[in-house]
Amino acid sequence: MRFAALQSALAGHGQTLPLDPPGGADTTVGGVIARGRGGLRRAAFGEVRDWLIGCTAVLSDGRAVHGGGRVVKNVSGYDLPKLFAGSWGTLGCIVEASFKLRPLPARDATLRLPADDFAAAMDAGRELAQRLPGLHAVTAVDSDWAAAAGLEAGACLLIRAGGIPAMVEEMLAMVRGAVPHLAAGAADADTGVWARLTDTTAPADGVLLRIGCPPPEVEALATIARDGIPDAARLASLDGGLLWLRAPDASAEAVTTLRAAVEARGGALTIESGDVPGADPWGAAPGLPIMRRIKAELDPTRTLSPGRFVGDL
Repeated sequence: MRFAALQSALAGHGQTLPLDPPGGADTTVGGVIARGRGGLRRAAFGEVRDWLIGCTAVLSDGRAVHGGGRVVKNVSGYDLPKLFAGSWGTLGCIVEASFKLRPLPARDATLRLPADDFAAAMDAGRELAQRLPGLHAVTAVDSDWAAAAGLEAGACLLIRAGGIPAMVEEMLAMVRGAVPHLAAGAADADTGVWARLTDTTAPADGVLLRIGCPPPEVEALATIARDGIPDAARLASLDGGLLWLRAPDASAEAVTTLRAAVEARGGALTIESGDVPGADPWGAAPGLPIMRRIKAELDPTRTLSPGRFVGDL
């Protein structure tokens, strides 16, 4: 089942799963779980693993294993659903899943604040993320990424707020008051822009890098990334601690140098798509010995997605 179809079915009952997974409307529900990426609202709502309460997966030998439940309550045994979330298809084929849900907000609003450049958008975003933690997303977009997402030309800051209309209006008024130097050009934007922003299809012969880090480190790492890969388009989640880079190409030296800076600041860099010869797509994995033991137990013949995940799992 496609994730977009699931969201459409849930909306018919006034419910939603507050995730914006990369990959666009064609992503399957199983793929969303296997990839484990929540999207640009993760500061407000968490990742896929935070909403998954049960799943069934078929192992490489044909056995079906089930963990969790169908409702939010205490369940005995190991929390297997969390094991499959973010496993990139290396442990089992997910055939059934149960999620927590959230009521659809009465209003889901997106505000676009134009900025002089990406640095100015990030600076304002940091201020808002610190002062207004109730926002659903605070995302800075450079001019190249904005153009690819169908936004007006130029760098901008995108704000998302949801809830009852009166509360949303109050939140947006607080946003304008917190960054008055950007408020003059503020305009409503279609909430569909978030799906376009998270469509992570790399350009032809290009690469897509994802950096996860503590939110206070996003700006510094965005500057380091600009110096190391100057032709990369950049998107930064100031509240969620995410930085995406999309470039026509990148050298192994540039990726390795950037990864060292990221890891020194408590983050991690992955090559989400595209090929960088000589560069490790995943980087260091402190829990790799345990991960290898789990792989050996659930897929001893290495049938499922061999070599796709960290440490050649």
